[in-house]
Amino acid sequence: MRIRRLIVLGCVCIQKNLQGDREWVDELRTGLVEKGEVERLKTTIATVSVRDNKRDKYPSRVRASYFFYYLHKEIYDIFAGQGAAFSC
Repeated sequence: MRIRRLIVLGCVCIQKNLQGDREWVDELRTGLVEKGEVERLKTTIATVSVRDNKRDKYPSRVRASYFFYYLHKEIYDIFAGQGAAFSC
């Protein structure tokens, strides 16, 4: 169930970026996203320019990678727990 939730959140994050939506009210109300996750999305610096040291601002195009990173980690943990080989 956690894997499905992370996939949906990654897609929702992409949709929110395309629509310019910054609110997570519906997702919080339904329990799709946790309050702590929304806070991390708003405060975590996703990218920093090496040229002029500018930091990305919320919402960023790369915010979906936050959820896809945890999805990858979840899948890796499942394979590692079973002793299966995992190649990237």
